[in-house]
Amino acid sequence: MINPPYSQDITELEFVENMLDIWAVGGTGVVVVPMSCAIGTKFKETRQRLFKKHTLRAVFSMPDDMFYSNNASINVCVMVWEAHKPHDTEKTTFFGYYKNDDFVKAKKLGRIDKFNKWRSIEDEWIRLYRERETKEEMSIKKSVRWDDEWLCEAYMETGYSKLTQDDFQETVNNYLAYLVKSADK
Repeated sequence: MINPPYSQDITELEFVENMLDIWAVGGTGVVVVPMSCAIGTKFKETRQRLFKKHTLRAVFSMPDDMFYSNNASINVCVMVWEAHKPHDTEKTTFFGYYKNDDFVKAKKLGRIDKFNKWRSIEDEWIRLYRERETKEEMSIKKSVRWDDEWLCEAYMETGYSKLTQDDFQETVNNYLAYLVKSADK
């Protein structure tokens, strides 16, 4: 498992490629990278090379605010790769939307499991991945190519049935507040 340095002379995906190239055949590489690495419009040449040589097994969208650089949050995902096996675009890749870990920010402590929910959330995330189970708003399996998005958000269906009148009202209120605020400028 690696967490390559971000925004250096070579891209994070080139770090991943170098790691996988020296891995044993069939070895598993797990990497923590910025979500920008999973967007189809970025790092095209590196993404294409990766798929020619290695298989993308899974991608997990992780909670926001896990990492900071210069006081700015960096949104990350975790990718699971199989080394030296070209990616078969007919087979599915597992995508997990693992954003909600119920951690809260605490002053001088960072993100903490204040409500002791992490163990059950972690167990569910691991079970979904191991069983490659699709669960509404949490996971999906999708056949992808090198130039596709590699994030669960791109393929999940939105659970509109769970929206309430209060959700709608809050959105309208936020929009109206934005209009009033922007009219002052």
